Amino acid sequence: MIAATIGRTFLKAWNQREKKNLTAKDFFEQEYFHYFFNHPKYMQWVTNSPFVQELSSDPKGNYGVRTKYKKDGKTMVFETDNDALLFYQTNIKNREDFLFCYENDKKKLSKKGIEFLKTLNKEERNKKLTDFINKAELSKENNDFDGSIVIGYPASESDEFPVFSGQVSNLSITNTLDDIYLSWIGSGLGIGVEGAYTIYFDEPHLLIDIYEGWIVYRTIINDLNIKHQTKQIDTWNGQWLAYKYDKYYKGENDFVIINNHKNRIFKIDEKTGIVSVDTIPWSKLLFSISRNSSKDQIIGFVGTFSKDNKSLGFYPFHFSSANKLIDYYKILFGENLALQDSNQYESLFGYNGLKYACELGSIGLQALEPKGLRKYFGNDSNLKLAKPNLSIKKDESDNDYAIRKENANNKDYENIVTFRTYKTWLIAMITKNKEENLHYSEDIAKAFIKYRSEARIEKKFIEEKLLSVKSKRQFLQELSTFITMVPIELADKIKELRDKVYLMPEDEFGYLFVLLKFDYAYQERLITNN
Repeated sequence: MIAATIGRTFLKAWNQREKKNLTAKDFFEQEYFHYFFNHPKYMQWVTNSPFVQELSSDPKGNYGVRTKYKKDGKTMVFETDNDALLFYQTNIKNREDFLFCYENDKKKLSKKGIEFLKTLNKEERNKKLTDFINKAELSKENNDFDGSIVIGYPASESDEFPVFSGQVSNLSITNTLDDIYLSWIGSGLGIGVEGAYTIYFDEPHLLIDIYEGWIVYRTIINDLNIKHQTKQIDTWNGQWLAYKYDKYYKGENDFVIINNHKNRIFKIDEKTGIVSVDTIPWSKLLFSISRNSSKDQIIGFVGTFSKDNKSLGFYPFHFSSANKLIDYYKILFGENLALQDSNQYESLFGYNGLKYACELGSIGLQALEPKGLRKYFGNDSNLKLAKPNLSIKKDESDNDYAIRKENANNKDYENIVTFRTYKTWLIAMITKNKEENLHYSEDIAKAFIKYRSEARIEKKFIEEKLLSVKSKRQFLQELSTFITMVPIELADKIKELRDKVYLMPEDEFGYLFVLLKFDYAYQERLITNN
């Protein structure tokens, strides 16, 4: 009953904020039903529930009932197909409740009859609410609950419906009528992230903020001028929190303003023109909540409530890890760049996916390992950080050159942000539980560059020997050789590095070594450009 627990926490907080005392049933009827189901476009689809039975959707995502046009209680037939088409165009197509008809489908529109999709009117929608309430009371009376009436329960075991058994227990659990309504309320407060998973936080202020997003989402999908995909409440909740918790959020909730936000919130299908909410990466969600939470850690449930319920379990989400990375980014590269690059680096972190993060046992620093970093461990590969040096080609127009130059500069910016992101995470891993000089690796890289000129150390030795080793033991051997090549007055820093590495655990050395390679590549970029 995770969903019911979430719903209970939310309802208590909502009643306190609104100075009301609504029961779960009252809130469901007055608020939940109003936002989620009392419109042609649904915000949620629960398989086999009374709200979706006998409904179909049109290409724009509106829901209605398929209806045969009848006269005196009988399907109306016509002498010819053209007569049927003319009647449809003059008497049906302009009706207020008309949604859609497959005009070129002879099975839907012909002399044998006219089938079309029409919206549910107020009475029909209220009847579905009444049917749900009656089914809820009957389920409680018979102590017979399934996923069509209680969110998170398995589907009915009748032959009519397939059986899915996620989150099922053989313990005897007593359910109240409130639990039914609370499970629905809680199900609408999940946060959808990439990987088709949903996160549920039992945290009052987060749940209230998500609720405020319901109101905005309902306004957006009701816009008749935009073809919106529906049933995306979980996905919307994630994007809404990231939008609301953005530093520059000013309470502007118009679709155009939200769509122009730095994060890509909506996407448009080029073929159909349908607008849908893009799924947020879990790392972006972690960073967004960390900016607005006073807690270092919150336990979250990761799973899905759908026709095939699945659960990964409960995990601690360490917001302090996200804050630590942001703090380090600011220290290393400055406040302005930390703000300017945030959209890019937040997407790079945690690229291995939420399932991988859960397998680690907690959602923290280790789980936030950036995209593509692992391939630089245990080999001699390094980041390509040389700045583009372009010149106009023969017979190349000024416009083509300008475009080529802009593309090269954009790629260069991406490479630099990747470097900054990798460096920030590696330093955070090295300094996990201790105070360290955050610029230590950079200082060593600068020393390597300095020794190339002042001590005449060959660039080839540094790059192909020292920074191409595959183990800590090899690195110490090459450092010993390096020390013999450096004048005594310049050898102290290398000896300090040798002693430091000698005492390091293998995993920590791996982080430092890769970081040293990156810092060296960046210092090489700087002297090349100068």
